[in-house]
Amino acid sequence: LIASYQQLKLTMPKIRKNRKELANLKPLKTESSISSNRAVIGKCPYPGCPGKGHLSGKFDTHSFIEACPLKQNFTPETCVLFAKYRDLLKSSISKNEDKENRRKSRIEADLRSLKQILRDQKDVLYLESLADTAEFLEHEPDFRQPYSHKVEKIQLYDVEFTLPKNAVCIYPNCEVSRVYVCERCFQYFFDKYAMQDHCLNVFPYECPPGKLIYKDDSLLVYEVDGLKENVYSMNLTMFAKMFIPDKQHRSDVGIFKFYILIKNDAIGWHTVGYFSKAKDFDSKYSLSCIMVMPTYGKQGYGGFLIDLSYILCKKENKIGTPERPFSIDGLMAYRRYWLRIIVDYMLQKGTKRQFDIVELSKSTAVREIDIVATLFAYDMVLKEFDEYWVVIMSSDSSDCEIDDVLDGWIVEKFLGRGAFGCVYQVVHEKTKQKEAMKIEKRLFGYDKLFFEIEVMKKLETFGAKRCCKCIAYGENRHFRYVVMTLMGMSVSEVLKSCENSLSIYEAMYIGMESLYAIEELHNVGFLHQDIKPQNFVFGLHSNSHILHIIDFGSAASFLLEDGSHRPKDDKKGFTGSYLYASAYAMSHSTLSRNDDIWSWFFMLIKLTVGKLPWTKLRGNSYTHTLLLNQQTKYHYMANPVEFLTDCPICYFKIMETVAGESFFAVPEYNAIQSILKEAMNAWTGEKLLRWLT
Repeated sequence: LIASYQQLKLTMPKIRKNRKELANLKPLKTESSISSNRAVIGKCPYPGCPGKGHLSGKFDTHSFIEACPLKQNFTPETCVLFAKYRDLLKSSISKNEDKENRRKSRIEADLRSLKQILRDQKDVLYLESLADTAEFLEHEPDFRQPYSHKVEKIQLYDVEFTLPKNAVCIYPNCEVSRVYVCERCFQYFFDKYAMQDHCLNVFPYECPPGKLIYKDDSLLVYEVDGLKENVYSMNLTMFAKMFIPDKQHRSDVGIFKFYILIKNDAIGWHTVGYFSKAKDFDSKYSLSCIMVMPTYGKQGYGGFLIDLSYILCKKENKIGTPERPFSIDGLMAYRRYWLRIIVDYMLQKGTKRQFDIVELSKSTAVREIDIVATLFAYDMVLKEFDEYWVVIMSSDSSDCEIDDVLDGWIVEKFLGRGAFGCVYQVVHEKTKQKEAMKIEKRLFGYDKLFFEIEVMKKLETFGAKRCCKCIAYGENRHFRYVVMTLMGMSVSEVLKSCENSLSIYEAMYIGMESLYAIEELHNVGFLHQDIKPQNFVFGLHSNSHILHIIDFGSAASFLLEDGSHRPKDDKKGFTGSYLYASAYAMSHSTLSRNDDIWSWFFMLIKLTVGKLPWTKLRGNSYTHTLLLNQQTKYHYMANPVEFLTDCPICYFKIMETVAGESFFAVPEYNAIQSILKEAMNAWTGEKLLRWLT
């Protein structure tokens, strides 16, 4: 027994370290001070235990499960006897007493009742170590964590992480709220000192236990076979499960390979992240689970691992997809990666009109469905006349960097910018004629500028007076451009110059002029679909009183090839400004001329009153905002008295006329214009247009 106890001391580094810590502690003077420390922790968590007795035999009560006599099938009285036994044993070891004296001492201490309990020598060693630990914990109560069935924190060597609220503990026999994990082999411990001993003395790996397949300056990737390294793989998956609650934990790790990304620094190597991949060659999945250590998040390592998984797929000559379900972080990481490969493909193809999803899938090993889902997720797909276009927008919509001279036109100054390009004032080198030039970057599958040119030419052919004339157009390697008539102030600029307050006469005048321009556009078979103050401008010089309609980037023909109206149920994406768009337009349906008139009417109210009731409506997302705007517009359309409280009485007649028009009907332009003319003639106030003075 003495030899076994000495061997136990050598194999229990935790107990030895605890005793050294205990030796440096100041002695506690009274039992009450220890009791107060235990009261802070709380009641014993073992089921059915009243908290009486202590495994060390030194105290009357306990609060830690390690000190619970009931858990070891002891009574408080047995613990006291066991304490005497241990004291005698340790004193006899230190005094080197002979066997006869030790036997007499045990008889004197009346320890015969322990004979049945301590029959097995292993039980004695185990209980002695538990009793020593329980005694130490009473002197240092903060060392032990409160009992918990739910792990709340994980300490990866010296860095602590808080787990998600829905994290489920899968570590066996875990009764603590904090788990300590080795950052290299992912062995888990419920005791801080045991983990430190493991890292300093027992640590088995100089590198991940696998084959090196990638090496960079500081990054290395190892391929680990889950069948050969079962313990390492199980520890790794249990650790990952704590941070990815939605992922299913599988005990059959032997069917997977694990690709471990590590990073070298001055201290040594550290695990950055990993992904697992099924060994089955017929599996459709490029990876099963992916994780980046919280300390290395938001640094691009997730994209690196995703890229590596697809490289392995290409090496196997197959197209793969990640296993579902995704975590939120995993979904965002994959979407960023898929978007990057799409953009790279589009830049490589330049302005070629063909977007071949099959070709992209084969070259990147990404499934076609993932590519299509990404295009729709980032609103990169436009539908025009039953054809789909892939569009990539420039994030920088500021000044387009162009040459000072472009095809004989000298750039004088910058006028403004839109969603897709910029507008400059230019002058011709020879004629010195000043015009406006609209320039758009060449985007993949996007040629709306040429469609605008088609609309302007058709308006000019039919003799329209309230539109810009197309003077010249062309393209080069970087830009498409159109030279058109130079115009004056837009309605939005007029509104600002009048301090956002127009007179009713001024508002009705702009309404009359803009309705004339809309009618001309409708007469040639086109809808504008983006009616707003910014898209109406006054002319210069002799045309300064005439309002012109501009910007046909969202325009569309409402006529089919046979001249009939497009059907009502032809679905399309929402276009235009949600502030002025009709309520029906927000249903993502094909629009009619009546929708342009509703937008015009909302603009008229904005000019008259200064605001619209739904101006400040914002939802949780863009789609939610559209829905709120649609519901609010339907409400006010059904309650014109509430809607038109501050408007002239003639606006009620206009709204009644607009509301009575059907999808296929020609709007009552003349009736609305007559209502406005009558109201303007009856106006008794000052008939002055301030922007013309």
